[in-house]
Amino acid sequence: MQAEKRMLQDIPIDLLMPHPENSNFMDAETLRKLRRHIERTGRYEPLTVRPHPWEAGKFQVINGHNRLRVLRALDYQTARCTVWDLDDAQTR
Repeated sequence: MQAEKRMLQDIPIDLLMPHPENSNFMDAETLRKLRRHIERTGRYEPLTVRPHPWEAGKFQVINGHNRLRVLRALDYQTARCTVWDLDDAQTR
């Protein structure tokens, strides 16, 4: 198996699309805690994304869907992301 490339970069929020098979949803209280933390510190673990498989120029979120929801709610324009070069099988 070929090793995937990983790069850290700031990506515009509007280019980030959730992966359709995401099953990780935080309950409302945990999501509020995450929001308060990001509001207070501005820090969060980078989202893990891959180049979108069929929408050129966009990225698909592999890990970090809840962080993305909070960043959008806080009107962030970009999100810190680790970009992995993965195919569909590796993504699952």
